[in-house]
Amino acid sequence: MAKDKGYLEAERLVGWARGACWKALDLADLDLTELPKALERLRQLGGLDVSNNQLTALPAALGQLTQLQTLVAFNNQLTALPEALGQLTQLQTLYVFGNQLMALPAALGQLAAAGRLKELFLHGNEALGIPPQVLGPSVEAIYSSENNQLPEEKRLKTKPPVEMAEYLRDHASGRVHPSNEAKLLVVGPGGHGKSSLIEYLMARTFELGKKPTEGVVITPWQVATDGSEAVKLNVWDFGGQEIQHSTHEFFLTDRSIYLLVCCARDDEAAKQGLYYWLDLIHLVAPEAPVILALSKQDEIPYFINDAADLKKLNDKLVDFVPVSCQAKAGQADNRERLVQLIEATVRRELPHIRYRLPSAWVQVKEALEERGQDFLSYAEFAGQCTLVGIRSAEDQKEL
Repeated sequence: MAKDKGYLEAERLVGWARGACWKALDLADLDLTELPKALERLRQLGGLDVSNNQLTALPAALGQLTQLQTLVAFNNQLTALPEALGQLTQLQTLYVFGNQLMALPAALGQLAAAGRLKELFLHGNEALGIPPQVLGPSVEAIYSSENNQLPEEKRLKTKPPVEMAEYLRDHASGRVHPSNEAKLLVVGPGGHGKSSLIEYLMARTFELGKKPTEGVVITPWQVATDGSEAVKLNVWDFGGQEIQHSTHEFFLTDRSIYLLVCCARDDEAAKQGLYYWLDLIHLVAPEAPVILALSKQDEIPYFINDAADLKKLNDKLVDFVPVSCQAKAGQADNRERLVQLIEATVRRELPHIRYRLPSAWVQVKEALEERGQDFLSYAEFAGQCTLVGIRSAEDQKEL
């Protein structure tokens, strides 16, 4: 390869490190696309920093640096880590966040299980699909000034890699699975057509005079997001009667999409009702995206003329879609637009659908679904976890 300025500088530093028996070597910020071959001769190295480069791979020869205790390789373009990491039995710190890792070597789980590894940061490798509960706090969060100002007992701390070991082994062996599941919470005033719109979106059918929903009805709906695996949206149809609202708040959560269905009449009562629901959603789920469906357009065609004010009330408001379930209505064609908007919002706003869950987690979820119970005690949940091998109280709480 043609040796550019950064590579020549790296070679020079490696030469000095070998001659002077350096214990640490800093090759960060050199725009490297590969590491000098002579690096493998630095058997005395205890620390190596190759962060903020353009590396797509780490050489297997790194396994020969058996005294290495710290390896810093964040903010590169790494797509994989070598199995030779398993030879680094003295390794205590591994920073590989902010890369493009697609898979993990079995050696990483072995290192974590051995207990010597104290810091492992894999954040920002989206293709791995590791849930944040497994990763623990990020480097930025742990070393932030806000965190450092907290009392010691309240500070975020590095998650011990030994607690990640089983998941890392499952990940390397392919025993983790994307959830491909999310919640679509359909809310709004009573009598504004929520249940009818759900039926029309899912089945393209419409029942005039549909009975009002009492409580909550949950229906699965398969949608496409990016041309790969379908995503199961669990569609929650909430009864809109005011007496039920206090109960609903227990189920309104983040990590969901809200479809707010409102027949937007041009009067103060309708406007206040719309403001109420947007405010409520923002209060209980401030990070959740909201799509506003203006229903019954065949009866009351109306477009939002105070969009800017509504966006101020809830800055997660995605868009407004006028729609009607009556096939003869001109706005009925907006069904496709609304479906596509929902699919796009799932893809953009709900990254957790791509989290790869351990098989044991999936088994617990499926077992609880099969029970069909409306209520489950925590003791029963913990018992189900134990049956599939999730015995730690901390792991059960995390799940």
